[in-house]
Amino acid sequence: MKTQTRLLQMITVSLCAIIFFSCKKEASLNNQSDKNVSVSTNKVNTYTLDLKPGPNDGQDVYVAWKANDPLYANSNYNAVAEMNPAAWTQDGALVKQRIFVKFTGLSAIPKSAKIVSAKLYLYGLSSSLNHPQGNSYYLGSGNNQLNNCVITRVETTKNWDESTLTWNTQPPYSTLDAVVFGPSASQWNWDVVSDVTKLVAAIVKYPAYSQGFAIAIEKESKYRAMVFATSEAADVNDRPRLVVEYNN
Repeated sequence: MKTQTRLLQMITVSLCAIIFFSCKKEASLNNQSDKNVSVSTNKVNTYTLDLKPGPNDGQDVYVAWKANDPLYANSNYNAVAEMNPAAWTQDGALVKQRIFVKFTGLSAIPKSAKIVSAKLYLYGLSSSLNHPQGNSYYLGSGNNQLNNCVITRVETTKNWDESTLTWNTQPPYSTLDAVVFGPSASQWNWDVVSDVTKLVAAIVKYPAYSQGFAIAIEKESKYRAMVFATSEAADVNDRPRLVVEYNN
């Protein structure tokens, strides 16, 4: 009798598991070995797209300009595995740096979809070769200028690539629905979550005219800087992430 009862319990559990997983309707889209794209259903006709590109397919880089040095703006800085929106000095000359980030996985969302929410996650670093001062505005910092950053939508039909982008070839961007974050609350390891719902809605609706995000110091005058990890970060948890919830 105990054996029969145990058998019935096992059958019941198995049937429940089959019903549960058939109702969940979850699918994933893996890009190369990074497994950085996942699409899941939360409820009827509502989906969540979770993007966290890795070294093989991430598109994130900073570009730089230096006063009185035309050649500086022709350089590509993709070899530096960090992103630094900044307005600083080098040899006494003003230097400006801007970030460009693109999540190609957004193409998984139909153009007709309604974007319910979109959150952009940027993760701070514990050190920086490019900006050893870290985030320039924090309690106790000697450089007390606010280092707020502004996120805008890249608005161009021309595709850009992190391996070739320079200050002189940076694409134009729209300030419509721009998002501001900051100032930084600590010198290092300062993480940011920004609501970019309206920006992502425009990117999805007009993919031919949208090529990701541009991020810059809101007021590009010295001394202001922030430090973030790129998709090349060794720790997958440090890589830029975009989470989008949408109705189809």
